Amino acid sequence: MLPLAHTVLHAPYTPSQDSLKATVDAWGKWELFKVYGWAPVTEFASSQFEQGRSTVSSLIEIFAPPGTPGQHRDKWMVGGVECEQEGVARDFTTGPFGFEPGIVIRVKQQRG
Repeated sequence: MLPLAHTVLHAPYTPSQDSLKATVDAWGKWELFKVYGWAPVTEFASSQFEQGRSTVSSLIEIFAPPGTPGQHRDKWMVGGVECEQEGVARDFTTGPFGFEPGIVIRVKQQRG
C-alpha cells in the first residue's frame, strides 16, 4: 500500500439556477482528503494576454486513492493554492493485475 503522505481540500461544484433560469456557480463545503501527492504537468504552459491583463495557467495532477471524489469544475486546494478541476478523474483501478493504485485528478491554477 502506498503512503497517503499529503492532504488537499476539496469543494464540490454545486451550481443552481436563479429566477431567470441562468446557471449560478457555487461550491459546497471544503473537505480534507489524504492523497499520495501531486505534480505539475510539464507539457502544459500557457500565458494568455488580453489588453490590460495577463493570465498564467498551470496544470497540476493530484495522485489520489480509489474512491476520492472529483468532478469537472470542483475546487481543490493544493499546497495552499486554489485550483479548479478539469474533466473527470482518470481511473487506474481496473488494470488486469489486481493492483489498484488509484486515480489522477487534473486541476488548473490561474494567476492574473
